[in-house]
Amino acid sequence: EQAPIVLLLDAVDHVENTPVSAAKRATGGSGVGQLLDCLPSPLPPNVRVVLTMSSESEAEDAVRERNWTATALPLRPLSVEDKRQIVATVLAEANKTLESTLTEKLVQAPQTSNALFLRTVLDELCTAAVFETIGTMLDSCLKCQNNVELNLNILSRIEKEYDWMVKDAFTFIVSSRRGLREEEVLELCATSNQRVDKFKFTSMFHATLNMFAMSETGAVSLAHRPALERAVATKFQVSGRRNEIHRKLARFFSEEGMSAQRRCDEVPYHLLTVRDRDGLRSFLLNIDNAKELLPRSELYLFWSFVGNGAVPDNVGDEYEAALAEAKAARRARVIEAYQEKHNKHIGEDERAQLNLQIDDEIEGVRSQLADFLCSVQLFQCALKFEYEAQRHLET
Repeated sequence: EQAPIVLLLDAVDHVENTPVSAAKRATGGSGVGQLLDCLPSPLPPNVRVVLTMSSESEAEDAVRERNWTATALPLRPLSVEDKRQIVATVLAEANKTLESTLTEKLVQAPQTSNALFLRTVLDELCTAAVFETIGTMLDSCLKCQNNVELNLNILSRIEKEYDWMVKDAFTFIVSSRRGLREEEVLELCATSNQRVDKFKFTSMFHATLNMFAMSETGAVSLAHRPALERAVATKFQVSGRRNEIHRKLARFFSEEGMSAQRRCDEVPYHLLTVRDRDGLRSFLLNIDNAKELLPRSELYLFWSFVGNGAVPDNVGDEYEAALAEAKAARRARVIEAYQEKHNKHIGEDERAQLNLQIDDEIEGVRSQLADFLCSVQLFQCALKFEYEAQRHLET
């Protein structure tokens, strides 16, 4: 109780792409705000909390609302010598060179004292500039005063080269929860009214890869890039088309053949974002979806949104009906597949053996759901008890 404790929460601005933040935004709140609300106020005297975030993110606003900015420690600007070292390192890694006059113009610009700004300019020059255009491109970048303006400038350049695909591709990527793979972005763009030139799309996608973060699965996202995310939202008016975009993504990931993992990564997040409680209820009652979500500890969050703050009382009965329906559907599907494969009617012994395997699978899910519902009941009772105790103290 007396030992000094330091909690380090790194990159709290990245909490915005979670189901929790989607739930908060759907009711007018902030995901970062909810994260910070979990911290006791005031903190115990032996506890210190260190938060890191981008100064160009909503997290800074949430911190300012709590009057925590008095102890903020902004990173010091890069010195000219720092900048020269970064320029030399980045260009050497890219096997590029820059004339000394252009290098000096770059390192003397005050806005390149921001490391992200400097790196973004260098990436733009290495990716898109040629000898004849590098001076003009550098001047264009240095007219920008901050990272958002710089990314808007880059987006305009890309859009001139690749037309409407840029708007669609970046909008879908910035609106996704876990990012999108190249083939997913292509399919989503292909659902628009305009024809997609696959060669041009591939060229665009690979030309802009340096702007994205890429996961181990090959999905690209704007994670860790709040300035680019803001630029995309501003240029392509994402907020005005929010419901349309998220519904389209929910439909796309609900299509037949989509893996359970990708479906559960994306669909509930988008349904929650557009506040589609009925759609989310139907999704959660699908046994395959519930089975995938149970180990993630997200089922409670989604059901709480459906129940407007608490898991509905009749969820157990609804899951009983869903389990019975899933069992019957699985039996019919397995028997049909067996008869198609062996080109004969299934015998009673084989039928009984297959039914037993299905029953074991369903009972396993039933057991997991029972554990989930028991923990929900205990948790909600505890919340009610705490609320009553707090109200008693206040009165």
